[in-house]
Amino acid sequence: MSTDNRSNGRDHAKQQNIGDNSNNNNTEANRSSVSPNGQSAPAGSIPAPSGSGLRDRIKNMNRSNLQQSRLPTTHPNLTPCGDTLLPRTNDDNLIRFGFQNTNGISAPSEKGVHQELHVVKELGVDVQGIAECNRPFTAKTKHVFHLQLRRQFGNQCHPVFASLPADNIKCDYQPGGVMQMVHGPIQGRITQHGFDKYGRFAWHCLAGSRDEGIIVITAYRVCQEMKDNPGPNTACMQQYTALLKDGVSKPNPRRDVLQALSTLIAEKRALNFQPILMLDANGTTNTDADFRKFLLDNGLVDPYYEKFTDHPRTYVRGIRRLDYIVMDASLVPAIERIGNLGSNEGVASADHAFLFVDFREKDLFRGKVNRPTPRDCRQFTIEQTEKCEEFLKVLKKEIELHKIEDKVGRLLASFRQTGATEENIQAYNILDDLIFMNIVLGIANSLSRKDYGYMRSDRLIEAGRHVNYHKAILSCINRGVGPSVGVEKLAQQLGQEIPDLDTLRDDPKAQRARVHQARKDLWEVQKRHQEERLRYLENVAQMRAVLEGTTMEKMLEKMKESVKMSILNRKLTSIIKGNHRQLDRIEIPRHEWYYSPKTQELAHYADGVFETHAKLERQPSGDQSHPTLFYPHHTLKVLEETESTPVDVEVTDMAIKIIQIHPKQPIWQSITEPKAIERLLMKRNSRHLQQVHVEGGPSTQQPVADILQQNGLSETSTKVVNGEYIQSSTFEIPEVTATWIKHLQRPEKAKHFDRFEIQGVITPDAYQEMFKRAKEKTSSAGPIHYTMWKCMAADDDLAKWMSIMTSLPFMFGFAPKRWTNMVDVMLEKKKNNRKIHMLRIIGLVAPDFNTALKHFNKHFTDRLESTDALSDEQWGCRPNRQAIDAAMLKLLCFESARTQRTTMACAYFDQVACFDRMLPSLSNILYRRMGMHPKILTARAAVIDSMRRYIRTAAGDSDESYGNEDGKAPHAGEIQGKSDNPPLYNAQSSTVLRAHAELAQPLILRSCTGKRCIHQHNVSYVDDNDGMTSAKHQPDFDLANREVEAQIMRNSDLWTELINLTGQAIACHKTSWQKLAWKVVEGQLEIVTATEETMLLRDHKGAVSVIQFLPPDQPNKGLGFHLCPDGNQGPEYEYVMKSLTDVAAACSNAFLTPSEARQALFQRLIPKVGYSLNLTSFTPKQCLELTKVIRRHFLPSLGFNRNTPTAVVHGPMDLGGMELVDIESLQDELQVTNLLKQLRWDQSIANALLVTIDNLQLSSGLTTPILEDTEIDVRYLDKGFIASLQERLRDIGGSIWIEKAWTPSLQRINDEPIMERFSLGMMEDSRRKKGRIRSRLTLPILKRLNAVRLYLRVITVADLADVSGKFVAAEKLSGEYRAESTLEWPNQPRPPAKWFKEFRKFFRLVFCWFSPPGSNGDFILDHPLGKWEAVPRNIHWPCYRSATAIYRRGLDSEGQPTVQVFEKSKHSYYRYSHDIEAPPLDSHPVEAEFFGEETWTRRPLQMTQPEETKPLPPGYITYQTTQLDGFRPTVTCSDGSVLPRHETAAAAWIIAEDDAKWIKACFLMTDISSLTSYRIELEGIFRALYHIEYLGLEPRSWIKQWCDNESGVNRSNDMPRHIKAMIEPEADIILAIHHLKSKLSYTTQSCHVHGHQDDPDKTRKTLDRNDDNKEPELSNEALLNMACDELAGETGNAAVKAPPADIPPPTDILQPPYPGSRAMLKIGNKWITSRVSKHVNRARTAPPLQAYIKKRHNWSQQTFDSVHWSTIGSVRRRSTLSQQRFTAKIMHGWLPTGTGVCPGCPEPKETIEHLFKCPNLSTQQRLEDIIAALRKKGLKHTGVKLKVWQIIATVIDQYRKGETITPPANTTPEVVRAFQVQSRIGWDYFMRGYLAIDWIDALESMDNDKPEQGLQTIVKTIWFEVAEPMWRHRNELTHGPGSAIQTALDTKLNALLLWYRRHQTEVLPYHHQYLRRYSTVNDITQLKPSTKRSWLRHLQVAAAVWKSDSEARMQGLQPITLFFSPISRNNP
Repeated sequence: MSTDNRSNGRDHAKQQNIGDNSNNNNTEANRSSVSPNGQSAPAGSIPAPSGSGLRDRIKNMNRSNLQQSRLPTTHPNLTPCGDTLLPRTNDDNLIRFGFQNTNGISAPSEKGVHQELHVVKELGVDVQGIAECNRPFTAKTKHVFHLQLRRQFGNQCHPVFASLPADNIKCDYQPGGVMQMVHGPIQGRITQHGFDKYGRFAWHCLAGSRDEGIIVITAYRVCQEMKDNPGPNTACMQQYTALLKDGVSKPNPRRDVLQALSTLIAEKRALNFQPILMLDANGTTNTDADFRKFLLDNGLVDPYYEKFTDHPRTYVRGIRRLDYIVMDASLVPAIERIGNLGSNEGVASADHAFLFVDFREKDLFRGKVNRPTPRDCRQFTIEQTEKCEEFLKVLKKEIELHKIEDKVGRLLASFRQTGATEENIQAYNILDDLIFMNIVLGIANSLSRKDYGYMRSDRLIEAGRHVNYHKAILSCINRGVGPSVGVEKLAQQLGQEIPDLDTLRDDPKAQRARVHQARKDLWEVQKRHQEERLRYLENVAQMRAVLEGTTMEKMLEKMKESVKMSILNRKLTSIIKGNHRQLDRIEIPRHEWYYSPKTQELAHYADGVFETHAKLERQPSGDQSHPTLFYPHHTLKVLEETESTPVDVEVTDMAIKIIQIHPKQPIWQSITEPKAIERLLMKRNSRHLQQVHVEGGPSTQQPVADILQQNGLSETSTKVVNGEYIQSSTFEIPEVTATWIKHLQRPEKAKHFDRFEIQGVITPDAYQEMFKRAKEKTSSAGPIHYTMWKCMAADDDLAKWMSIMTSLPFMFGFAPKRWTNMVDVMLEKKKNNRKIHMLRIIGLVAPDFNTALKHFNKHFTDRLESTDALSDEQWGCRPNRQAIDAAMLKLLCFESARTQRTTMACAYFDQVACFDRMLPSLSNILYRRMGMHPKILTARAAVIDSMRRYIRTAAGDSDESYGNEDGKAPHAGEIQGKSDNPPLYNAQSSTVLRAHAELAQPLILRSCTGKRCIHQHNVSYVDDNDGMTSAKHQPDFDLANREVEAQIMRNSDLWTELINLTGQAIACHKTSWQKLAWKVVEGQLEIVTATEETMLLRDHKGAVSVIQFLPPDQPNKGLGFHLCPDGNQGPEYEYVMKSLTDVAAACSNAFLTPSEARQALFQRLIPKVGYSLNLTSFTPKQCLELTKVIRRHFLPSLGFNRNTPTAVVHGPMDLGGMELVDIESLQDELQVTNLLKQLRWDQSIANALLVTIDNLQLSSGLTTPILEDTEIDVRYLDKGFIASLQERLRDIGGSIWIEKAWTPSLQRINDEPIMERFSLGMMEDSRRKKGRIRSRLTLPILKRLNAVRLYLRVITVADLADVSGKFVAAEKLSGEYRAESTLEWPNQPRPPAKWFKEFRKFFRLVFCWFSPPGSNGDFILDHPLGKWEAVPRNIHWPCYRSATAIYRRGLDSEGQPTVQVFEKSKHSYYRYSHDIEAPPLDSHPVEAEFFGEETWTRRPLQMTQPEETKPLPPGYITYQTTQLDGFRPTVTCSDGSVLPRHETAAAAWIIAEDDAKWIKACFLMTDISSLTSYRIELEGIFRALYHIEYLGLEPRSWIKQWCDNESGVNRSNDMPRHIKAMIEPEADIILAIHHLKSKLSYTTQSCHVHGHQDDPDKTRKTLDRNDDNKEPELSNEALLNMACDELAGETGNAAVKAPPADIPPPTDILQPPYPGSRAMLKIGNKWITSRVSKHVNRARTAPPLQAYIKKRHNWSQQTFDSVHWSTIGSVRRRSTLSQQRFTAKIMHGWLPTGTGVCPGCPEPKETIEHLFKCPNLSTQQRLEDIIAALRKKGLKHTGVKLKVWQIIATVIDQYRKGETITPPANTTPEVVRAFQVQSRIGWDYFMRGYLAIDWIDALESMDNDKPEQGLQTIVKTIWFEVAEPMWRHRNELTHGPGSAIQTALDTKLNALLLWYRRHQTEVLPYHHQYLRRYSTVNDITQLKPSTKRSWLRHLQVAAAVWKSDSEARMQGLQPITLFFSPISRNNP
């Protein structure tokens, strides 16, 4: 038992023995004589009726052992828990597993049957594990047990025993040990068995189907650590000694048993045996980290906890759970029952509980690895072009034969003439049935093949036919008839002749053998079905290629890729999620009534649901904690199971009374009979859908019932929609109801929709489009799947009349019969939870009905969005909104509230059965608001009302159905699964949200400037709603606390009332609330963690529910996030860690190939974890722990050692890294990308971000933007999302420019921000500020200093200094002063006096060094402040002056703040003139004297002269033909030029009025990450337009902008309309273009012109030549484009050739960021304009790898920079995973083995260099062959000239020979330069792929057209055609037959064995002279190496023992065994 548990469990007994050490350490030895107390079960227990006989027999058996009990009565009995153990029957088809720690088994006896074995038979156990047997399993002991087992079970039992060897032959006690028995028919499944030699575990392998099976292990883990000082007779000490003897250093028995089990599980898993482990773990998963890690690493789950979420104690003397049955997750669905028995059940003397699991045998052994994932059976798929063509061909023929099109036309005419009469509807149904259920379905079925889940191939088909063929022949033989028609058909298909059946009848066994062999052959093909499919595709590809008009190669590649992805995705889904199991079992409660003390509610099980009754507020006893009376009305809820107990009740009209409470017992029982499942589910679903009308409520009462009558199409509803509803005089409408009804009317923008209704006609084009968009794999009701609908709709002829058939019901308002049938599919809300009330209904409706609704719904959704009919607080299922956005809004509200110290509260609501409680009548009203035609709504309502629902289970679709019945409550609900539900719910919830916003108190969080505000009442995502409110910003925190509590309760009541009006209901058991409130403790603000208030919600009949309060450090789990109001990241981290570990462990235990592992990592694990990382603030340490999990589980699968350097694992490809995910980098990538996206989108989230950032800016006290200037550490701020992001940006050298962010300004010359100086530590720093403190201030000090500053409300030194700027007055630093400000400051209470003293101290040290320390007087500033800047003032000053006036702050006549203006008059006096709101910017604080209406000051004006900031030009004008006056341009043209090699790009543009008037300009792009033509073309478009504004030109009414980049033209014309466009490449400049256009007074249009029209080779095909073969005349725009292209090229080339000093500085012209870009990321000195994630990742992962490379290769920075890294990256990214792995090893110099010795020569130290220079003849010959091939390589088209290959071959040849490598004679200077630079890098590194940058110029000088691509070819060749073959050759020498190393090792083994043979009489006793069996030397030397090693190990152990005995004898000692008699059959 672990140290954590020693106070409990067995070691409690140990601690009672305090006499001496020997008694204190013999716990396990003493336990053999101590048996537990067998007390009877608790009084009043109610055993299950079905198991009472069994329980009685067990009790009778136990009574005989009660006299042995010595257990103290202080230890309570173990109680049964989990499922009830039921008696076994012969046909139950179950396999029962049992396990118990018996604390010793009975002594071996040949008389009678041991109690332990009798229990196995009594309880009907098939596989029994017994732990801690405490017996030595000698041959005699085993023999006795075998005899007893044979008496008990006959020959049908197979035991395995495990124990350490006995100390002596008479020993009958051996601590520890286990035994496992398998008996009954399951014994035939045993394929292997074994045990651990240390007695720790025993196991059986049981075969299942499909070459798979299970391994069952029984294990015992000792309870002590070595630090517990275990006694000599304990299992712990004996295992320790045995392990130590076997050479294990520092044994740890508790840990080592887990490692041994892991090894065994991994070994058997590789053979497809899934583990079931039954063990006494002597630890619990809650506290035992080693055991918990063992389960995670091996992918084992605890099915008991998953089912019951409980850890019951299993040891009588303890309080914790020690015993477990854990297993592979794939086996859990096979469990029927699982549980524990109580004390004295099982083995009566045992002190542990008996654990059992009942498995369904068929499911347990069905397999998962080789079993294909079940799929929906479809006749064919859209990808099968040939089948689609065949289907349409036959269908159209049948349609023409039946004249369907004519019939549809006549039916349409009849409807138009007479309407929807009964006759027309009947005719429609008949025709519909003929078309779809007869013709279409019949043709499709004729083309289909039954799908067993295997991928079809010709060999699979043939193997299946052989099985059917031989089975059919066997059937004919058995029936004595001739060959049937089926046999003849199969024989013809197989090309075989039918044998003579009379001959075969003579030997029917032979035919059975043929059937068996055919099945085996089929199984072999099935196991290879994926590979066979890929081969088979080659035959199919040619046929499809012809149909689709493509090449066979492309089609084959496409099909293969599709199959491979399908294989992989199905495999990964099976591994991670497990195979989907259809509903073959449900669980229902055993009793009708249950009471839960936890919720104080009474639950009544009725028709599959729990009707929950709340307690009455007045109880007869007055004791509210133990209620007995409950309301008679109910709501449906989930049963609270942890404390629920069965009760007897008395039901009356007034109340329900509890009569008797029974003891707690198992609640659930399983139902597996298919018909019973269907019957129960129909009742449950019907009752579930009736809940709205059964429970009643406001939606069923007036006035809502009146509005909803007639399916929402009544006159009353029309008045409501039109805003004409008048309250009835018969009843009074409450305010809440009236407000909601008001919001049901049409929005103002939708008033005209009554004239432009959405009609029910679906045109053929619309019909085709709606099915084109439909997903093929969408499930549907009926046998006609979406595949066939898509196939038919795609045909123009069929679409004409099919669109009419679909339109008719919506045109005339009726329900087709086929549409009124649907299927209920029951889904588990929680995995493996089959409780009947916990299943979710998903409805499958007719495909054409659902698709038509989606078509109409698209118009509905568009109108909702365009008319602002949806609330901005609803985030679910809306375009440009995601769940992450809603969660981020909540996160920012919490963060901003913490920053401003605002008191706020949240209530988290969830609704009961959201879509299933929606009212179709209300939905119709919502539709009518948006102008949906009434006939559409009539048809829709009629279909829903007439719907007959069938149930789908594992047995198929039910024969019976349910639906609305006369005289019963009608069904509500919008059929969850219909396509129109999400927008309908959005429309419904928006009415509620807006009504609530009108009535409730909001959350208001203002920015510090007051210009922005977060104003929220709710944050809703579909039915998850988080209500919010805040108190007023006031310093009285207690008052704010009480205020916010009252507001959140009032808001919650309003929300409940509004929700009830729509038919919905609040799930009170899921509802909770939190608050973020503050209290002052010793001058510091702390968050309040508790409350005395109780939130109560009442239903419509007055019943009360108590709502749970969550402390602010606990998470609200919603939308996939775990957000805590106080910013606590712990819960989110734990959730992410668990999710990550679960998926990673599942993948690592699945033995994936490297490519599969990589796919699983990037496509499954990263998306799952990445979702949460969007909003986390994990520390580097937390991120590292998460990354370690990935490394631990995935590196081995990817072929890497777990100790591979981290820098290489996560580093970029171009530096030799593997680019595996790093969690810290992933967190940065996701959050930076999302931040940019939201800020650029500039909607609600951007507003919340700006409010939060502005408030943090003020709290930071900095005068530079906190996300833009990240050098300053703001760790003293709240560690929330923004502050954490700022810290991580600083780590990667990044910053974010935010256009609309607020930043305070420095006030005067020499002014400084106070906190900046404090934060930087006041040392010499990059900002050239020198302080007097020798180290950085600690975090607590910084927080205290900032708290004082916030209280003072100052930002800079000028805010504290006097007006003169020379000193700071003493009173301003004493705590008596507090500045007034226009800014909204955080609610900071007055800090303690010692904090002010500390602030004075550090303020003096930093700013006033020359002031005497300890002085309480004024501080003289070291650097007096200068003139005032013309900027907004941070604080209020009493008086200001400007050049013309004096301004005085005061109050107006109404007591409101104002500024009085005194204008200059005579004699230097100023006289009052008027009032203004604020002083102007050109004024500054001043001292003045006031005399009534006049004032006077002697202070001069001290304002700086504002510098005139002229806009920068967009570029340089190179030529202009006209003066700017009168120049009115009409056209611009732009082009760009990119030189990637030189990282240079230039743009040029022309602004023209006509041919004679134009301006030409250019621009050189710098410091931008995107060196692409797309970017530079957009720059040209932007700068040309900007240039017009810059020059002040006045164009005509419009301007055309010509550009040859079509994408750039489209983006500059169309404003981005989707949020995803905000992070597309170059989104910043696209936004800037549209921002600029929005300010223009004229119209602009971008137009595309084909580029390079002067180059015939580049001329587009659209530019046709004239008939006379003359060049066509070029248009003006083409000429302009050519001129721009020429100028851009000249600019770029000039920049490359010019010295850096000659290039104008980029600061002279306009540079990013541009106005309108909104937000941009900068890393280093580069603006990141595309691929943000890539650049962030590189900034995080590249520096460590660069440092690693320079250190490993001993390179300088200059050497590092001379390598062409981009070529390495290009080659490696296009390589396979194995090639990437190889190149990483060769680049970093990792040897393939660890021997260090060359396998081909005597070289003692092998290196990469030696790999190529080894003198081994075969090595040199291999390299010579490679060099010869290189010399010929240029003869082929490789993109590299022959002479280059000659040079490369020569270099390699010189290198291998060790010669000096020199450039060839008569070569170019560029080649010589390349050789020189490469020599500095090293030619060793040339062979590893490190090529110098100068090789690019060298290749270009040797006439290579594309030198970059050529260099890539060279690097690829060096790696994969030189280095890799040499690597393989080296490995062949190492590991191949006859290799030098293997020969040396074999020689060494031979020598050692021969030495032992020659000296065996000297070093070994006679009975250990094993080698005497070999007569000659050859007999030994010819043994296998593994046999030699095994013999050597045995000989070495025997020699060591003999040496020890010999030394003892020399001392006169004799072993005690010398005096024993030898054992024989006669003397046992």
